Amino acid sequence: KSCLAIGDVSGHGLAAGLLMAMAKSAWQTQLINNSEPTTVLGTLNSIVRDAGDKRTLMTFLSCIFDHDEKKMHFANAGHIYPLLIRKSKQKATWLETPPNYPLGVRNSNKYELVSLDLEDGDLLCFLSDGAIEAMNEEGESYGYNRFAQSALSCSKEDPAEIIKCLLSDLQKFVQDAFREDDLTIIVARYSELNIGSNEG
Repeated sequence: KSCLAIGDVSGHGLAAGLLMAMAKSAWQTQLINNSEPTTVLGTLNSIVRDAGDKRTLMTFLSCIFDHDEKKMHFANAGHIYPLLIRKSKQKATWLETPPNYPLGVRNSNKYELVSLDLEDGDLLCFLSDGAIEAMNEEGESYGYNRFAQSALSCSKEDPAEIIKCLLSDLQKFVQDAFREDDLTIIVARYSELNIGSNEG
């Protein structure tokens, strides 16, 4: 089994950075005790709730890849849905989950476990909202459809090249417009178990 997580803290600056570092450390520790995604999010929710103030929240998505069963199990606390591109169908699908609050919003949250059968060659994209909400000079958002089509257009490349393709297309759209939000993209191909990422 292998694990993957992605998260985004509200706000910017030192406080947000410290909370992200704390959550990362807690996630790594929790994996040793119990890596089941809903349990992980329950633990992190308590930590974020205790560490932050009422205005502080954090979206978070925790995944386990079970290579024996060829499945991905994940739970989502208000984060951008992962994007799946089936090699067999060449179709991009956002893996929607039941609505749930980000970490730190409520004292107790019940997170739902979602399981996905994986096929050889499947491509998965995990991203922050900075990739979806980036705006051009006319105030138009990049959006889910553009991201999905961009990923689909270069889905046969290896993960590192796909990330370059995604960032290039995003930059062409944004042009010289100021980008306010952080940007994180993780691309993984199931068959090769290659992972490429960009954090900016």
